[in-house]
Parts: sequence; C-alpha cells; structure tokens
Amino acid sequence: MGKSARESHVAALAEQFGQSVGNGYPGDEKTRSFIHSYVQQHGHVPAAVRTSWQTTQDILEQHLQKNLDQFFEQ
Repeated sequence: MGKSARESHVAALAEQFGQSVGNGYPGDEKTRSFIHSYVQQHGHVPAAVRTSWQTTQDILEQHLQKNLDQFFEQ
C-alpha cells in the first residue's frame, strides 16, 4: 500500500473509532495506547489490527492475565 493510501486508511480508522489510532505501526506509542484501551473496553482487538504483531499479542496477554487475577481474587 502506498504511503498516501495508508495515511488515508489510518485517518479513516481514526474517524471510525472516534479517536487517534496513532500512525498504525506497532512501535508507535499512540497506536499501542489505542490497542490497549480498545482491548480493555471490548476484550479483543479491532479487526484492523494485526494479531501477528508481538505488540498485539503482549496486550492481549496482559488483558488475559488481568482477568485471571481478578477471577482468583474473588
């Protein structure tokens, strides 16, 4: 995907989600923050996020661990 097409796609995603999604790369702090907050709210990543990214896998593992911790605290 060309740079301008990618930027347009990222802008459309920001509009769709009603917040900044960063630049769309896993090393970007705003992108990581968006994924983290989305997972906290919905329990899964949005379809546009690559689950093959280590960043995504780490966020999902953190979410799962937090849920397990809460389960065992009860």
